[in-house]
Amino acid sequence: MAARSQSFPPYPYSTQLSSPQMHQPATSSTVRGDEGEWEDLYTIDSDDFEDDPTPKVDFLTLLTRHAPRGNIPSQPATPVKPKEPQPIESSSGPVWSSPITGNREQRREKRFQKNQRRKAQQQREQKQARQRAREETVHTLIVQAMGFLKGKGVGLKDILGYIFDPAQGQRALRWKEYFAVPGTASQLLGWFASSEYPDSVRQEVHQWAVTYISSLIAKEARQITESGVLNSTRHPVTAQSVASFDFGAWYEDLAYETAPTAMAMFKAFATSRHVSTHSESRRARTRMVVTSVALACLGEYSRANNLVKRQFTLYLYSTGAQRQTISVLSRVGVCGSYTNLISSRARKKRNSKKADSNSPQTDNDGSAATSSNPLPNPVSTNPDPEVLYEGTLPQLSHSIRTCSRELAATGTAGLILDNINMAFMVGEQVLGRHDSQENGTCATLFPLYQTTVEDLDVEKLRTSFLNARDLQFSDLLFNPDEHQLFRDALIHTILRIIIRYGGPGFKHFENEVENNQPTSAHKIDLHKTELYPLPAMNIDQSSITGNADVDEAIVKELRLDQHPDFLKRARVIIGDQLTVARFRSLETIRAGHETDYEGFFWGVWVPGLFHTKIADAHGVLLTHFGKPSSGSRNPGSLSFHNTVLDRLPITLNSKSAPPKFRIARDLIFTSLYARVLHCLLCVSGAGSLDDYLAKFTTYEDLSKHASEILDQFASRDVVQSMRWKRKVTGDPNEGDMVFENAILFLADALVSREFTDAIKAGDSGRIFLVLKHFAFSFRGNGRLKYAYEMLYIIHNLSSVLPESMRRCVMNNWVLNPSGNPNSWVEGDLVQEHSNLKIKGGYKARGSNASWDWLALIAPCTEALRELANNMHSALGHDQGTKHSDAKLDADIRALMDSLDEHSVYRMQPGRVLDEDDPPVPDVVSVGSEELVSQSNSPLTEFNAAFRMLKRHRQMQPVPDLEDPDDHGVSIATPVLAATDPEAALPTPGSQSPDTNGNLDDEDEDIPTYEELERVLEPELVRIMREVREGLDEAALPRVADDDVAYDMDNIGGDMDSESSDSDDTDSVDEVPDDILFMEATGEEGSL
Repeated sequence: MAARSQSFPPYPYSTQLSSPQMHQPATSSTVRGDEGEWEDLYTIDSDDFEDDPTPKVDFLTLLTRHAPRGNIPSQPATPVKPKEPQPIESSSGPVWSSPITGNREQRREKRFQKNQRRKAQQQREQKQARQRAREETVHTLIVQAMGFLKGKGVGLKDILGYIFDPAQGQRALRWKEYFAVPGTASQLLGWFASSEYPDSVRQEVHQWAVTYISSLIAKEARQITESGVLNSTRHPVTAQSVASFDFGAWYEDLAYETAPTAMAMFKAFATSRHVSTHSESRRARTRMVVTSVALACLGEYSRANNLVKRQFTLYLYSTGAQRQTISVLSRVGVCGSYTNLISSRARKKRNSKKADSNSPQTDNDGSAATSSNPLPNPVSTNPDPEVLYEGTLPQLSHSIRTCSRELAATGTAGLILDNINMAFMVGEQVLGRHDSQENGTCATLFPLYQTTVEDLDVEKLRTSFLNARDLQFSDLLFNPDEHQLFRDALIHTILRIIIRYGGPGFKHFENEVENNQPTSAHKIDLHKTELYPLPAMNIDQSSITGNADVDEAIVKELRLDQHPDFLKRARVIIGDQLTVARFRSLETIRAGHETDYEGFFWGVWVPGLFHTKIADAHGVLLTHFGKPSSGSRNPGSLSFHNTVLDRLPITLNSKSAPPKFRIARDLIFTSLYARVLHCLLCVSGAGSLDDYLAKFTTYEDLSKHASEILDQFASRDVVQSMRWKRKVTGDPNEGDMVFENAILFLADALVSREFTDAIKAGDSGRIFLVLKHFAFSFRGNGRLKYAYEMLYIIHNLSSVLPESMRRCVMNNWVLNPSGNPNSWVEGDLVQEHSNLKIKGGYKARGSNASWDWLALIAPCTEALRELANNMHSALGHDQGTKHSDAKLDADIRALMDSLDEHSVYRMQPGRVLDEDDPPVPDVVSVGSEELVSQSNSPLTEFNAAFRMLKRHRQMQPVPDLEDPDDHGVSIATPVLAATDPEAALPTPGSQSPDTNGNLDDEDEDIPTYEELERVLEPELVRIMREVREGLDEAALPRVADDDVAYDMDNIGGDMDSESSDSDDTDSVDEVPDDILFMEATGEEGSL
């Protein structure tokens, strides 16, 4: 037990004790007189015991040791008999106080702190006493002085006026005697406003404060207005301002720089006493509310402060708000009016010369705009910065068109083309007004990634074209490295399906699959693609001449023909198969007739990969759909799976209601996912996916089983072997038709899934391998036009295009509008998005529906999408087009149970289909056989047409022949009798043995159409005729948002949500978008 301080009663005989320490000063207490003297005098300090709680001296020695030097009465002269001391043993013992803790230094420090506190308290008391004394003195003097002044007729008002009135010149006195002490003025105002003062005084002070604060706020509003920071005339609405608009940044600017007083008032009005308990999100919402109120008030202060209101109006319009909604919110100051949104009136700045109102509106080239111009021009194309556009949309549209021209002038811009078809409906049909079906064209410009002007040299393109060799059959086949890459890619496609749709137990393999994903050397570096939509054109593209008119209008809109190097630059154009085929037909028809721009030899035609994907889905659906009436007799067909999933019936040959692309794609991929998971159980011997996870725990096991699935259940060789035996023996019991069909579906669907994944990853090398596969499969499943298109793109990337243009194509045929990983989309899909947005969200109705309106709104689609994303990110949650979740778990389980019940992937010899339900063809084998087996094979026709085109390109057009009189040489003029597209196709018998195309005999006659019709197979002739007549190949329609969604793997998830809860790396993460531009978020439970 620690030693305690002990108090003892005074001992009367302490002076008679001799001790060397008797007269030493006490250390534990201060000597006090009278009453407290002996109480503290004999208080034993804890230092006496040091670290040992047991005293080492006797009791009398301790008393003597702490005795004071004086104040003890001396011994009387007359001896007095002392009292009989009581024995110590009979006393009640010491009275214990607080425990003694710590060592000597710690106890000394405690004593020091205790003394310091005592001294501080004494000093405070003394200071307060001096203050009270001074106040009493000051009050006495003030009373005396006031009495004296009052006697002289001087009142308090006179005194205060003399001191505080700036006109009296007592600045030094005021500061030195009053304001030098901080808080004095606030204290005085607080006294005036306290309840101790009369109501009249408080009301007067209150009115003064309100008036003063109001003047400060009005001054802030005036300064903001004069600065023009919110003036849309000084800061016009442009694509850059819309894309960079940040509503949250306005709070920082207003609260801390331009309007701190007003923002403090608004914030006090919006903040409760319980603000300390508010979450950060609640406080952020308060800041947004305060900012919104402040900006609305500034807009009411001056109509010039309308920049933010214009941005809000654009946002409301981008999300589909109707005119009435915008008008209501405009009345309460949230946004601008609908009239100001769409007004296309233009005016000059005040400091510029007034334009002649009688002169016609002209373009920059000085030509007057007429109604016959194929490019409607509701907004002046004059880039004069002195011109002001009052309407928000016209102002934005004009700025984007200006940016497009600046990009086009660099010479490194790509172009996407697509037709747009829409119906203009009227409420009541009257004379001159009725419903109409309109056909036009839309286009989008984008910068070419990693491409220079030198890469697009037309002369290099011409030289490479003339020296190119024919397309060889070996060019369509995989070399050993490509074969291994394609096999590894398919294995990883299986792995991704298992991980994503196998359940949460497979998620821990996700990183390993991603890290081991095979990639080619042509994967595009991650970057964001900027998009610049062009005005919609009232030009029907469904003809060869229509395509020429479209390109001419685009050249005029971008003013490319005004650039001195325009004819020296090749141009990259992306479009669907029919668009590219028409441009190629223009090039073929005009070869040898026209040069420069009219010759169309400057084009690098790139087929749209999205339409290629549609053709693939259509082919797979037709090949594997089966006969619906077969039912369970063909349990592996898509028609049976559609029935198992209880989905709406699909009629393949219906022209009135063909299946939508998204419906067909979802059915194919849902069936694929179920088959892959079922085959995983088959190769592993597990009874369920849970059993598999319990039995196999390593990535190596999963990868091994994925390879076995590919070899056993997706191998075309297995099907060919069984069918060959059945054909040779004639025994129908050889093989298993259901099993064979199932293998072929898995092989075809895996390639489709790999094509989708390669595009999303931006891996051009993997995309090119799939296109080689499509060169055979499209021919096998009847997609002949796309089969020819595959030959063109493979030939161009193999030998026709120079190396720089090959890199340009492979770096730009897929785009990344969001800039996020795994967010690449096809170029033609970008244009499909824009078209659907124009037709759905931004289409004017009634009498306002016109091509003028479409030309105005088309350039704004991408900027409006960016604005909507920014607003959703800053002010709320992007709901997108989310509907009730359609999780695929139940669908996949139902199909897995069906596959297992009918033993689809278990070999059962002798299982046959109905006679009117033939086995599924191996489209790759059929396509390769048809491509080269015939004497006039498609590959032979393709090379013959290519060589003839080279011959035409080497001819000099008649208008460009030099005058013979100048050189004395007569040059023969070739006869070009045919102008039909088919006339460019040679007869197979007219081929030159020179396969490199070095044909110098220019006197050879060019065959006419009649000659070609007699000797050629009808396939290529028919295709060219259909291209000329505008007959597109049958395809799956795209009529809704989900048919052109950026990430179609999100059928049931929130495809626009910025804060997706999923971490699925197979999908694009965190890509916010508006209701149509549904970029990937990685939402689970969808395709």
